[in-house]
Amino acid sequence: MNCQEALNLLYDIIDKEASEIDVKQVEEHLEKCSDCFEKYRLEAEIQNFLSEKFRKANGEAARDALKARILDQLDEVDHTGTAAKGRENQRPFRFAATVMVAAASLVVLIGAGVYGARLYTHQTRFVPLEKSHWSMTASLSDATLQTAADRLVAEARARYGYDLRPIIGNHRLVSARLDTVLGTELLHYIYLVEGSSVSVFLAPAAFFEQVNNDRLEEVVHNQIHFFDHDCRGCRVVLHQVGRAVVITASSDRSVNLLEFVPGRTII
Repeated sequence: MNCQEALNLLYDIIDKEASEIDVKQVEEHLEKCSDCFEKYRLEAEIQNFLSEKFRKANGEAARDALKARILDQLDEVDHTGTAAKGRENQRPFRFAATVMVAAASLVVLIGAGVYGARLYTHQTRFVPLEKSHWSMTASLSDATLQTAADRLVAEARARYGYDLRPIIGNHRLVSARLDTVLGTELLHYIYLVEGSSVSVFLAPAAFFEQVNNDRLEEVVHNQIHFFDHDCRGCRVVLHQVGRAVVITASSDRSVNLLEFVPGRTII
């Protein structure tokens, strides 16, 4: 198992949705890869932080316990970073981990705050899209997928008046399925080239407000208004076209999603 495969299973393991075989393979990988181990540990701590922060039973004792645990985590990251001094290629990640854990601790001290709201938005609105992207990528060995892609390309025209391109740059449309994300049925397409995958979701226009909530950065590129969410595991970019919201997602940082416009409206 390589780093990308291990990180693709990250949220399933944290949410206890992965199979025993997947968990064992990831555990074996984490024993050998300190970078993936640090990322897994940080994501798990943030997930625990959010679960406790936003649950109803949130008394002073629970706050103090949460604060102490996050501060302990910060001390451990600092200690690990000191022990690894001299390993230049790991300094950027360890610095980022220290900053993020410190920020989480600050949220506990001052209340929900803006940072806590952003973390909550990421976990509840974008992680489901990331999971769908990784799940779809993992299923690409199915021989019937191209037939599904052809059928759902026609469905995009019928529902939204949107015509998908079969090829974008070097990426080719190879698969499609219906997914339900945040209670809304989305048309989900996968474009692939040499192991690099990009998900394209088509959703009704109302889905944009459900996901955006005035928190995404707006970027105008080639006269299109994009809304960008660039997180640790997967970048997600949205733009509105007629009756549809077009969402692109990829964990491949070499793909410029602002240039990845998968189709056009049919006049």
